[in-house]
Amino acid sequence: TKGTGQFDEKTLLRKIDGHGEHGNHSLVLAPDGQSIYIACGNGTKQPEPLEHTHGSRPFGDDQAVPRTTQGAIFSDTEPQAFTCKVSPDGKRFEMLVAGLRNHFDIAFNALGDLFTYDSDMEWDVGTPWYRPTRFYQLVSGGDYGFRESSGKLLEYCPDIVPPLVNIGPGSPTGVVSGLGAAFPAAYQHAVFACDWTYGTMYAVHLTPQGAGYSARLEEFISGKPLPLTDAVIGKDGAMYFAIGGRRTQSAVFRVTYVGTESTAPAAKPIETPEHNLRVELERLHEEGTGPEAIENAWPHLGHADRLVRYAARVAVERQPVRLWAERALKQTEPWAVIESGVALARMGGREYQARLLALLNGLDFATLDEAQQLALIRAYQITIARSGVPEGESLAEAIAKLDAIYPAKTNDLNRELSRILVALGSSSVVQKTMQLMTTAKDDDVSWLSTERLARNNRYGPNFLRTGEARPNIQQIAYAYALRMAKSGWTPELRREFFSWFARTGPWQGGNQFRGFLDKIRADALANVPDDAERKMLAALATPKLPTTVSVVVRPPKGPGKDYTVDEVVAFAKDGLHGRDFKQGREMFIAASCLACHRLGNDGGGVGPDLNRSANRYTVRDLLENIILPSKVVSNQYESTILELVDGTIITGRIVEEEGGLVQIAANPTAPQEIKEIRVADIESRQVSPISLMPLGLINRMNHDEVLDLIAYILSAGDPKHPLFRK
Repeated sequence: TKGTGQFDEKTLLRKIDGHGEHGNHSLVLAPDGQSIYIACGNGTKQPEPLEHTHGSRPFGDDQAVPRTTQGAIFSDTEPQAFTCKVSPDGKRFEMLVAGLRNHFDIAFNALGDLFTYDSDMEWDVGTPWYRPTRFYQLVSGGDYGFRESSGKLLEYCPDIVPPLVNIGPGSPTGVVSGLGAAFPAAYQHAVFACDWTYGTMYAVHLTPQGAGYSARLEEFISGKPLPLTDAVIGKDGAMYFAIGGRRTQSAVFRVTYVGTESTAPAAKPIETPEHNLRVELERLHEEGTGPEAIENAWPHLGHADRLVRYAARVAVERQPVRLWAERALKQTEPWAVIESGVALARMGGREYQARLLALLNGLDFATLDEAQQLALIRAYQITIARSGVPEGESLAEAIAKLDAIYPAKTNDLNRELSRILVALGSSSVVQKTMQLMTTAKDDDVSWLSTERLARNNRYGPNFLRTGEARPNIQQIAYAYALRMAKSGWTPELRREFFSWFARTGPWQGGNQFRGFLDKIRADALANVPDDAERKMLAALATPKLPTTVSVVVRPPKGPGKDYTVDEVVAFAKDGLHGRDFKQGREMFIAASCLACHRLGNDGGGVGPDLNRSANRYTVRDLLENIILPSKVVSNQYESTILELVDGTIITGRIVEEEGGLVQIAANPTAPQEIKEIRVADIESRQVSPISLMPLGLINRMNHDEVLDLIAYILSAGDPKHPLFRK
């Protein structure tokens, strides 16, 4: 208002407690212009006060077998990442959805539906609970299944909303609708999703199908490096997208269409009857809706469309359980039994459990399709998680029912049946599961298609090699369930089970993969009652880990010097061709990079994965990370300074905090060395502004050695990369 080009005044509308890269993210104006939607990552606490919640409460883990507590916990708050609808004055906050991981942005399409691109938890790669980055439709009251550690819910669980398409590992950033673009009609109806790590923008082509959409993924734009951050459609009909982030080189690009197809505004998609029914049911999630919601929603609990059933169940769950419990217990149609059973398991408490189990037991498992079978097992799991293990006749009947169908025909069914039977205390589950473990094979996973991996090299060049390096995820799922089994063991079965751990040594996964296996083994050993047997089994279960370094460590020849970023950029400008792969790897090891960073299938997890450096870093950006490591430190890899009551100072990365103890890795070159400190002994703690990565790592190298190291990193350890072509 003063003509200075600066804003003169600011007004705090509402404080939202979020921090770092998992805090508060993007704001989007609603299609009607009457409200604002905000995407908040899983490092954000629920706004207080919260005037309305579209979903039902309470929000819970709902794990029949308790999750592990291994690994970094990014948020101790529930629900996890969420999207809120906010009045423009900030006085009214409505939580629309929750249970996401860390969605950065959201976008509406022409029908007023909301979409996002959600993050994976990359440290879980190789585990049964790893979920790739995925594209979602955000529906009223939606729970999207993200839980910390091993508690994540998979897409077949009826109590969460499934993704429209799984994409793969990545770092989701901007999301924008194609509305208003001077592009062909198919792209006007698409939603575009940006991936920072892999330098790719996807066009997600959406076709109305039932209450939701079918989705087709197209790689719309990609580049090396192209660290995409956000995109908008300009008033001129062009797309504008930005790159940068974490102090990488920033730029803005303009995208226009050149061709013969019409770019006139496309006709609005036609709503399906199921779409309109879902929207109508979602109005029952609004504040002030009374018991009439039960009558309006109830007929649709058995609907063939999953999102219609979901909207109906949330509407019912929002009403007092005493008004609908008896009705739930009288259902006969399979989907109505399952959905009302899930609702009663979530909201009803132990007083209804015996009758609920009788209702579930009454379904003929053989006549159900696989989606219904998985949903039925999930209903059993929820009631046990929320109301405890049943007793007496109810327990015996539930075990008999589920024992009779285990093992089943698919990995997913056997994974869930093994967990519920362990939780119930089945005497036969150990023997059956051990038989399955000996022959278990992983299902094909669509987002791990050979075509996509070849194009994007998502895991590095060696991930799809056959043999022991690739973990058997289904076997891990069985071990995860059996770790809590307390009955049905024989000495032979115990020896066979614990011998399995020794064979997992060569398996590779994400940063927390080995820690998860160690935690599963520790939990299983804790359930062995005899001290002598436990000691024997512990020795039997010790995995033989592969030697990380496969070449002799050769120190740099030098002569080195105190390099600056500008200096290395200058001699790298024309020098990154015909490089020496062997020497690049030797320098990667000599500089201790391998101790902290994963490249290919080798390396540690203290620092960021370097496999896709070429997609997000220019040479200058990469060198700044090497030469000036503290210039920018991702909060996923930041260290903490602990001051103890006796005056001792310890700096390192906190690995785990539980039971009054903090585990901290204080030596970045030996991340397996963990110090355990009592919380009571900590006087203060603060985030360190200094990176754990030391200065001067390349200062002993000569020019050629530095260039070979840069080429090795940019190639993701691939000896066939063009940088090594002579």
